Amino acid sequence: MAKGNSKRKNINGNDIELLVPAGGTEQFLAAVENGADAIYVGGQLFNARAGAQNFNDDELVLALDYAHKRGVKVYVTMNTLLSDDELEPALRYASFLHDSGVDAIIVQDLGLGELVHRALPDLELHMSTQATITDVGSAKVAHELGYKRIVVARELALPEIADICRAGSDGASDFEVEVFVHGAICICYSGQCQFSRYYGGRSGNRGSCAQPCRLAYTSYGEGGRRLASASHPMSPRDMCLLDELGGLIDAGAASFKIEGRLKSAEYVAIVTSIYRKYIDMYLEEGYIEVSDEDRDALLQIFNRGEFTDAYLKGESGESLMSGDIVKNQGLEIGRVVATKKGSTLVDIEATSEPSIGDGAEIYGRGDAPLSSTVLSYVKELGPNRYRVGDFRGSITVGDTVRRTSKKSQLEAARQSYRGATFFEDEDARKVKRRRKIDMVLQIEGNTLVLKARTVRLADGNRWPSCIEKSVSVETGPFDFDYESPTPLERYESALTKTGNTPFELRELRIIGDSQIRVKTSELNSLRRYCLSELSKVLEFRRDSRDIGGVVSELHDLIEKSREANEDQHREKCKESMPFELYFSSMEDWRTFEADGGATSLRSINGDVTGLSYKVLLPMAGIVTELHIDGDSLPPEIVPYIGSVTKGREEQILQENYELVIKLALMRGIFVSNLGWLNKMVGIGADVTADFGLNAYNHMSVQVLKALGASDVRWSLEKASISEGNYPLMQTEHRFPAARLKSRREHDVRILNNEFSSQSVVLPHGNDSDIREQVIKCLHEGRFRLYV
Repeated sequence: MAKGNSKRKNINGNDIELLVPAGGTEQFLAAVENGADAIYVGGQLFNARAGAQNFNDDELVLALDYAHKRGVKVYVTMNTLLSDDELEPALRYASFLHDSGVDAIIVQDLGLGELVHRALPDLELHMSTQATITDVGSAKVAHELGYKRIVVARELALPEIADICRAGSDGASDFEVEVFVHGAICICYSGQCQFSRYYGGRSGNRGSCAQPCRLAYTSYGEGGRRLASASHPMSPRDMCLLDELGGLIDAGAASFKIEGRLKSAEYVAIVTSIYRKYIDMYLEEGYIEVSDEDRDALLQIFNRGEFTDAYLKGESGESLMSGDIVKNQGLEIGRVVATKKGSTLVDIEATSEPSIGDGAEIYGRGDAPLSSTVLSYVKELGPNRYRVGDFRGSITVGDTVRRTSKKSQLEAARQSYRGATFFEDEDARKVKRRRKIDMVLQIEGNTLVLKARTVRLADGNRWPSCIEKSVSVETGPFDFDYESPTPLERYESALTKTGNTPFELRELRIIGDSQIRVKTSELNSLRRYCLSELSKVLEFRRDSRDIGGVVSELHDLIEKSREANEDQHREKCKESMPFELYFSSMEDWRTFEADGGATSLRSINGDVTGLSYKVLLPMAGIVTELHIDGDSLPPEIVPYIGSVTKGREEQILQENYELVIKLALMRGIFVSNLGWLNKMVGIGADVTADFGLNAYNHMSVQVLKALGASDVRWSLEKASISEGNYPLMQTEHRFPAARLKSRREHDVRILNNEFSSQSVVLPHGNDSDIREQVIKCLHEGRFRLYV
């Protein structure tokens, strides 16, 4: 139970928002009808869930109108990295979203964000969790770039979230914080994963992740010893922060996000309604006490082996992981107590009554079900004992029975949005989600004036689509009838009916005396006309903006950048630009030195005249392991700071900040984190924006240079296998294994640096000679090797 003070807003004065996913129209309707404050969807392009149904342009406009009429906001995800050639189409799509009335777009690509900020300044930008925002400094830089809301990384602990929330309202900054509270989580920091692209060419940053992390792996320790461990050591459970909502509200979070644009409408309905219930409970009562029934409902609709609170309270260890079963595990409801040879029926002792139509699976000791079915036969044999079927396969007494879907739960979920439709003129049932309105009827002589106004929403001043709207319609003249005018009760009876409209009447006031005779049908027509007009004014649109100038500037930038790149490449070849050797750990660098790597590189001069090289080492490793004052640092070494420093690495950097500054000023520094980029630019260091900042187009390069970077390295999305063992993942989870190998081609090394709280996942080595690897890179026009 979470205790707190009863309130409607968080400590920053933000209204609390429940943000719900919708992969298609049915899910959208389910979200609205079950209490979503806002819904996020994807269009047909440029979103990280290309496998969802998503919305075409016509469907999106209908969805927008349906939501806005009910006071619900809509955000569109444009959260993939974009190439130069995709930037203009993406900006034109953003222009369509702007004109259509989308409340905000969720963006990962810094270049796209800059274009939208310039061309469409009244379209709100939210920075995607794909941007890997984990610290106050990075959040502040994002706000300076034009982002009103920051979707922070799922890996943050509650105090870290609170720090960022406080920074958002410190007077110097004004941004909101959005946090994920339920659904699937990635083992890798979002935006930093190359696993799927490296093995199979399907990039998560480009919307087509193949989820190789959900595969089975054999775990090996140091020295190659096989470990006894779960079969799916990279697959996390789903997150559930239902009990922690009060703490997150108190921390200052403004938006609570449910994951699941690939999930069913029933899933959306159930999860949304439960989170709505407990957010309201905390806001109204000041505490949360979750019922067993609601916990079971969440588990029943989808779970990968109970739930996890992820990293909200710190490192979750192995309790984070799903173990041997990575798909929906449903609820365990009993065990097999009897079988009969040749029969598909089994007897079970159950803790919950099964029903025909339930999905069920029987498990033995392995990670795959022995048999799966939808129950077509259920007979009660006695207290807690049932005969069920049909099951095929080798089933034995003692096997576990799990209910993977519950027919009655699904039917109840469907009932919550049954009849809801984007088309108000259809013969739909009375849906429950409506927007409150007040109406005033003025009787002015022999005419009637009916006014309708929407009731102000909690965040009505925050969003243009949610502000109060009103209409006024008039009808008449009517015949005077002083002896038997239409009674006021008849006016009330006719005008309080809202039918299939998206409105709920809160108050009707009648002003004036009735001395006219008005038919009920005429009053009904007046009401329908008034509500129809109100419905129209709630169809929020923005005036189109001319984006032609920004598009022309974009074309000029791309053309000049490409010409400059060609010139720069020719100069590199002539002058032999220093080749970069990137080491993910100090140990790898020491091994390189001990194996004569430097000697091998010097021998390349016979093939590549005048080759020089830089050694890129982690700053935290340099200051803690080399024990130097900076002056004695080997001349080829240049420090870098990675994309995530929270925890041990951040502590080291802060404790040794004077030395960090000295090294950065002496040697320059490579940085993959917006916050540290800003710090290093601020001290006057020569800063190269590195791969973790995910520059995938020349507009992103310009953004990073505008922030003060003297040079920019491309995102690993452009990396080639010839560049060696580049990082595939950075994880907050610390793996007990040193190596993981799947039954397929996946073979990775786990690096746990002493100076870092995170793990790095790398390809398991390239045994070819360092000299050969460098020559291959140079022949391909590449100037970095990940060793």
